[in-house]
Amino acid sequence: NIVSKSGTNDFHGNAFGYFRNKAFQARNPFSGQVDPVTGNLNPVKQAYTRTQSGLTFGGPLEKDKTFVFFSYEYTQREESGFTSIGRGNFGLKTGVVSPCIPFPLSMTPDQLASYTALLNTVTGGGASCSNPVAMQVEQAAALTAASSNVAVNADMNKNIDGTTVPISSALFGIPTALGSKFFPIPVPCPLGQQVNSVVCLPVGAGVPLGIGTGLVPLPVSSDGHFHYVALNSIRGNYPAMEKTSLWSARLDHHWDNRNNSFLRVGVSPSLVTGLPSTSQNQVFGQNSGSRAGLSQTRDLNFTFQHDTIVSDTAFNEFRMQVARRGIHFGFSQLPGGDLIAVNIPGTGYFGREPYSPVDRIERRFEFTDNVSLVRGKHTFKMGADVNLIQLRSKKQQIFQLDFGGDVNFGGISIGAGVPNTTGLQAYGLGIPQSYIQGIGSSNNPFDNVPIGFFLQDNWRLNRHLTVNYGVRYDVEISPLFAAGTALNAAAEQALGVVEGIPRDYNNVAPRIGLAWDPAGNGKTVIRAGFGIFYDHPLLATAFNAVTADGGRSVQLLSIGDKASACGLLPPPAPPVCGSGFDSPANLNGGSIFQGTLNALPNMFYLPNQQRFDPLASSSLFANQNYLTAGFPLPILPFTLPLGKNFVYGYAEQGNLTIEREIAGSWKFSLGYQRSRGLHLNHAQDVNSTDPRLLAQNMFNAVASGLSASQPLAVLVPGGAPNTCVNNGSGSIFLIAPSALGQGFAAPNCNPAAAVGLVGTAAFFNFFRPSGPNPSFAGLVAPGQPLAVGYATQVALATLAGYPKGFGVPVPFNSVDAQLSNANSWYNALTFNLSKRFSHGFELLSSYTWSHSIDDATDLQSPLEPQDSRFLNLERSNSVNDQRHRWVNSAVFQSAGAKSGDGFFKHVVADFTVSPIIEYSSGRPFNVITGENTRLDFSTSTGRPSVGGATSSPFIPGVTFGPPSLCLNSDGTTFKVPLVAPPAGCNGNLGRNAFTSPNFFQADMRLSRRIPLGERFKIDLIADAFNLFNRTNIAAVDQLCDPLAGTTCTAGQPTASYDARQFQFALKVSW
Repeated sequence: NIVSKSGTNDFHGNAFGYFRNKAFQARNPFSGQVDPVTGNLNPVKQAYTRTQSGLTFGGPLEKDKTFVFFSYEYTQREESGFTSIGRGNFGLKTGVVSPCIPFPLSMTPDQLASYTALLNTVTGGGASCSNPVAMQVEQAAALTAASSNVAVNADMNKNIDGTTVPISSALFGIPTALGSKFFPIPVPCPLGQQVNSVVCLPVGAGVPLGIGTGLVPLPVSSDGHFHYVALNSIRGNYPAMEKTSLWSARLDHHWDNRNNSFLRVGVSPSLVTGLPSTSQNQVFGQNSGSRAGLSQTRDLNFTFQHDTIVSDTAFNEFRMQVARRGIHFGFSQLPGGDLIAVNIPGTGYFGREPYSPVDRIERRFEFTDNVSLVRGKHTFKMGADVNLIQLRSKKQQIFQLDFGGDVNFGGISIGAGVPNTTGLQAYGLGIPQSYIQGIGSSNNPFDNVPIGFFLQDNWRLNRHLTVNYGVRYDVEISPLFAAGTALNAAAEQALGVVEGIPRDYNNVAPRIGLAWDPAGNGKTVIRAGFGIFYDHPLLATAFNAVTADGGRSVQLLSIGDKASACGLLPPPAPPVCGSGFDSPANLNGGSIFQGTLNALPNMFYLPNQQRFDPLASSSLFANQNYLTAGFPLPILPFTLPLGKNFVYGYAEQGNLTIEREIAGSWKFSLGYQRSRGLHLNHAQDVNSTDPRLLAQNMFNAVASGLSASQPLAVLVPGGAPNTCVNNGSGSIFLIAPSALGQGFAAPNCNPAAAVGLVGTAAFFNFFRPSGPNPSFAGLVAPGQPLAVGYATQVALATLAGYPKGFGVPVPFNSVDAQLSNANSWYNALTFNLSKRFSHGFELLSSYTWSHSIDDATDLQSPLEPQDSRFLNLERSNSVNDQRHRWVNSAVFQSAGAKSGDGFFKHVVADFTVSPIIEYSSGRPFNVITGENTRLDFSTSTGRPSVGGATSSPFIPGVTFGPPSLCLNSDGTTFKVPLVAPPAGCNGNLGRNAFTSPNFFQADMRLSRRIPLGERFKIDLIADAFNLFNRTNIAAVDQLCDPLAGTTCTAGQPTASYDARQFQFALKVSW
């Protein structure tokens, strides 16, 4: 329904060209390039060339009857993308921490200060470097420094300043001949064997027979290229390009005085590279070139319209459209664009775009008919619009969601009483917080049929008052999919979710508006209106639901933890390492990412690519084959369904405006606008973990002598049922080996030292409402049907007081459903002052005060609530809240020259000067910790608490502390002895609590029209954007992890809007 030009009885047209170039542009503040000799990131002016050219031509094929109009436009850009990766030396500093380590180490300033103070204390200022406590701290310092070096330079021995130090040999004992390109932590492995690239060597006395340790080389491809990306290698600008053509032709025919038709054809091929990714909710400026996307589209559309004047009071408009869009959204073709996606909040995002490739064909068939009738003081209009939208693909997959692998890093504790490692250092250690990968089939075509009807009346009651009122009804025959398995069908029914978009049939939207002229002279007009406007549900949600259904196509999720090259199956499977080293828990993000996973053949593991083969139809993870095989999957797939009660969002919009003519061509208006959004869709985990049970379980496990790196990793030891297993200072009585036991804070299961039950967190699905993890059913009932084993699991959960589920096995982890219970509120006051064009100039000054509030942002799962159990805690200023905006624009035009005018008159004639000046407030931004403190497997939603020892120089007057709001599912708070926050806790900082810097920009156009006779004219145009070259911040860092030190960089700019640009253009018209 775009408006396009038509031909006339005269041949007319134009040709134009717009040009921008690096030579007359200013440097973007974030533009940098790495010097290949020194390795330094130097400020440079970015590559930048943009051309837009085109032409139009129209005229008669038959005078007064048939007309044709043709247009073509071409845009070509050769520009730069910018990244803030590596600025400020990655937040690292190099220095000597102790005389006991006689060379400098690279770590954060807080870590340097902490290790220096701690080593000074435990070594007596360097006098005793070899006492056990000192050696433990020295090893921790070495580990921290090695992790920094591996992350930045892919080399344990290469500091961030480029100096080489002997960390691998002097502090880790690695022979010099082996080099230093390893992950810093060796892994347990089967002695004398090679697992992937890990060669297992003997270790010292006291290690169980058959167990060794192996150095883990950084992953390399089969041709010897590193798949592990050194962050130093992805600094600096990256190329961005566009080539887009727009072709359009229109044929009009005048049949008679009552009938007119036109046919329009449009073709638009386009290729765009260097598109910044936002799929992980990252801020602009933190992507590398390898994370940028590639979009290739080919659009073709035919539109036919026929207008009929039925009578002097009746008019009919019929329109139909047939359109096709072929789209390929792919990952970057730059080096590393096909590698696993790595997300390090606050540092950088690189590797394959997780939401790629997408290969689909969209077809639209649209039929519209509108009728207008005039009856006295009434002008009625009614119509209908019917669409058929088809989604198809000629490729094997339509949407490869996370098929390349997606790994998230955040801070982790290494003990020794020093600040946590940062996410960057966790990347150097090779220990992620979570690992995600899509596996299966995503070729699920569907149809959608939107239908709309409307009826309205324009009623002119008298010369003072006009009322418009009407109603619209929308319905969609939206796509719905049957569950992929019987198990899924029962689980989805129990959880109240569906695959696809539920159909909503009551979308009736009344609207009314009025215009009142109190005096009847047109000088004062009061306008008011109110209406309901329904949204269309995003078809992406339907496709996500079936692409990540946990059956046909799964989203495999693993927690981080230390890597291992030992086996995955507990007894009675044949041992690989034995002695308790073989466990399903070895299937974790650390093992997968480092390439050490001792995988089963039917996992189709690709160690050098740090992922599984996503297209292997017989994969253990696809089609719930792990249940058939009886393999205990520690973390079940997560799903992306919709709530079965999902309804379409709508807005209640109202406005009141007073317009007044001041004098002549001047007028002002004062208005109020209100919009209330209801039933807005957003992602929310409806099967979230229970943080109190996880924290309490951790306490019981540690008190019983078990070692666990975090609450999500608690494991009950194996053995014989009803036996006591001693664990150092504690013990456990095994109720169900490897699943549930009674813990004791003393050996030999002394009843006087009972501390409570201990459960394997994965066995009970991390205490989610859905109950135990059914893949462990074979552990408690070997050889029995799933239903028998699951019934035993439920009995154990009931005995322990854990969630026992809904009576059916639920093979899901998180259930990140699209729900329609989000809200928004928008209120605004506007003031406009305008002058119509006269005496050579016109003016518009517009000021808006507004306030936008909501409790959800978008449909993406990384934008879920901090705690999915409590949506009410998310209400805050919207990310789109812009409190003040003032825009001023004007046009100044000199008069044309006539024959006989003087020389000066001709020189200054036909000039136009058009300035635009805008001032606006900054927009809110969120602050996150980048850690999974809530224990819900998310690193992108947790916020810190207000008040503490950590501050950011970019957010003055505020301090931050670890998350401290520890909530039970009923909203009350909990506290677990000796398990201090933030384990299981939320931050008490509100969402979107801070505001980015203000925006100011002045633009100007200077143009001159030169007539060449009566039919031809030339326009010379010069445009300036951001004339004063002000740095306007486009995005800021969101990360503040109080566990990583006393300073953070939340609020630090990461990207800016364009620096000053000039554009020159020539337009010829005839």
